[in-house]
Amino acid sequence: MIRPLLLAASAALALTFAVPGDARAQDAAAAPAFVGLTPESVRDWLVAAGAQAGEVTRQEGDVFFRVDDAGVVWFIFFYGCEADGRCGDMQFNTVFDGTGVSADTVAAWNREQRWLKAFTTEANGQSLVFVQFDVLFVSGQGVEQLADAAVLWLDGVDRFAGHLRAAATPAAPPTGS
Repeated sequence: MIRPLLLAASAALALTFAVPGDARAQDAAAAPAFVGLTPESVRDWLVAAGAQAGEVTRQEGDVFFRVDDAGVVWFIFFYGCEADGRCGDMQFNTVFDGTGVSADTVAAWNREQRWLKAFTTEANGQSLVFVQFDVLFVSGQGVEQLADAAVLWLDGVDRFAGHLRAAATPAAPPTGS
């Protein structure tokens, strides 16, 4: 499971930002600037952290790969990709069975949660709930910039699954009288 390694990477990244401003400016001047990340570098980083990630797929203008994480399947889609293969942003994406999930349940999630957003749709007669989280890449930073976003994603998917379970649990009948 990739969660413990991503938490450690997130903590290490936070310490990087604790460096005094002059030191950061020197590091930034010494590092070659680039715009975006390649999907392959993101995939390789997740694999190094313990993820089971498929190969990058480029299909009809879409660029993405699949991740299998402890029984939950999710995808990362890339946007703003240039000819050199670098992309400017990405989106985490997963889907849940939407059978019995009300619009109020999804609206409550979206109202109460800042990062991950959900929406319902139907495909081939099946009700689905998509959960998505967009991430903009910071120019001049490597793939390690995704540590916090990955932790937010993994935690958020777990919380969304719990939100759906809680919404599906019938309320207990009143007691007494």
